[in-house]
Amino acid sequence: MNQFRTQLTLIMMAIIGATMVAAGIFIGKVLQDSHIDLLRGNMTRELKVIAAEGDWGKLTGDDATLMAAYSKEAVMLKNMADTRITYVREDGKVLGDSDQDPAAMDNHHGRPEIAAARESSGFGSAIRFSDTLKKNMLYVAMRLEPANGAHGYLRLAMSLEDVDATVRQVWYFLIAGLAVLFLLAGIVSYRIARGLTRPIEKMTSVAKQITNMNYKARVDALKNDEVGQLGRAINLMADSLQLQMNRIAENENRLQSVLENMTSGVMMIGKDERIVLVNPAAEELLGFTVQELLGKKYDEAKQQFEFTKLIRECIDTHEHIHGEMMFYFPSERILDLHLSPVAQEGAEWDGVLVVLHDITAVRRLEKMRSEFVANVSHELKTPIAAVKGFAETLLAGALNDKETRGSFCKSFSTSRSVSTA
Repeated sequence: MNQFRTQLTLIMMAIIGATMVAAGIFIGKVLQDSHIDLLRGNMTRELKVIAAEGDWGKLTGDDATLMAAYSKEAVMLKNMADTRITYVREDGKVLGDSDQDPAAMDNHHGRPEIAAARESSGFGSAIRFSDTLKKNMLYVAMRLEPANGAHGYLRLAMSLEDVDATVRQVWYFLIAGLAVLFLLAGIVSYRIARGLTRPIEKMTSVAKQITNMNYKARVDALKNDEVGQLGRAINLMADSLQLQMNRIAENENRLQSVLENMTSGVMMIGKDERIVLVNPAAEELLGFTVQELLGKKYDEAKQQFEFTKLIRECIDTHEHIHGEMMFYFPSERILDLHLSPVAQEGAEWDGVLVVLHDITAVRRLEKMRSEFVANVSHELKTPIAAVKGFAETLLAGALNDKETRGSFCKSFSTSRSVSTA
């Protein structure tokens, strides 16, 4: 989160810094342009005054004479106006200059300011580096139309060193101001980023605690903004999770209590054919502890072959299987087996549930009952046969024979006494 805070602070500072630099460049450019425009306007007014006061179209003679005369006039005006003055003939030849020898200067017919004055309303200007003076210069030219028709151009030139110095000084102040503002922006950005990330840090901490099953963790000091709404949503989620986990824990405790107190053995085999659940009753019936059974495959858990064969059949057929089986370990007993396929919601098959009932005592009682009934039946057959024989004899005619009848009754009485004894 500290890295995120740092990144957010740097992004905000970069945005603020870029905005401030752009504003500084714009201000410097506007200041420079306005200063140059002011100089251009002043030079244009000076040209009008110089053109009105001078006799630029009245001088005559050869080129050398004209150069000397115009240069003298230009030097005199420079002393008064403190600016370089140049007179250019219509064909571009320089006839006079206050700073240089006109004879050594190039033809100025194609210079930008001369061309602009010739093609526009009589005035033209240009900014360029002067090869003669080795500095940036502002040139302003005016087209002259004297009465005798000798057209020409009067040009003023002024160094931009003062302008550059002024703009440079402004830039120094701007840079210093931008540095201070940038520092303040960094502090403000950090505080804003810290104010944004601190609640998120708290929420992250709470989320981690909830992940570690501490469902009592909550986000405190929530504001009425989007971050606060997120915090409240996390608190509601934690409340819901805590309630659900309490219910799950209660259900698990109930299920665990039921499994531990069942007299029937329960064993569950998962989808990967490994034993995932064994209750204490199943431990006792199978003769192995939970540690020996859990996590092992059902056919590797040292169970007798017939039992594993039934499990395999249930896995293959996915059908309920019921049967009885004699187990010889840990003691000889008869178990009633119920094998049922288990399917979770949305799944076809998820394992096998095995329920074991010890029916050894039931089968022993059934055997004892059968033996008792057989013995009783055998003991009753002899006297019943004798009574039947006596009854048949009496019915055959011996009932009227007093001696025979007495003998049968005496024999029946004796047989009854013996049977009773």
